[in-house]
Amino acid sequence: PSDIVATNDLIVCYGNNLLKVFDKGNMTTLSTNATSYSIGDSIVSFYDNSYSSMKIYYKGKIKTFEEYIGGGASAGRSGGNMTVWNIPGGHLKVFYRDQIVELENSAFMGNRP
Repeated sequence: PSDIVATNDLIVCYGNNLLKVFDKGNMTTLSTNATSYSIGDSIVSFYDNSYSSMKIYYKGKIKTFEEYIGGGASAGRSGGNMTVWNIPGGHLKVFYRDQIVELENSAFMGNRP
């Protein structure tokens, strides 16, 4: 692997677009074609280029966060047990505790950091 990250809850390995997670004694392949990823303590978000979708690994399961968003997307930002994602069309969404919430249209936010 070209990158190995340990959090309080997970160990994430990435190399040659292969993304794996070690969680509670089990190694799981998240994607064989991940082009970007973001890691929090208990969450991994990643862009799966094979399906043109953003996915989340949380509590031992892989969930699709947003489908068919096109190539070249990034995996958003993760921290703790949440991920924030800016999808095409300017919508800002958050995944937190198995819930997806749309916060606001990010075009409204302007160029805030």
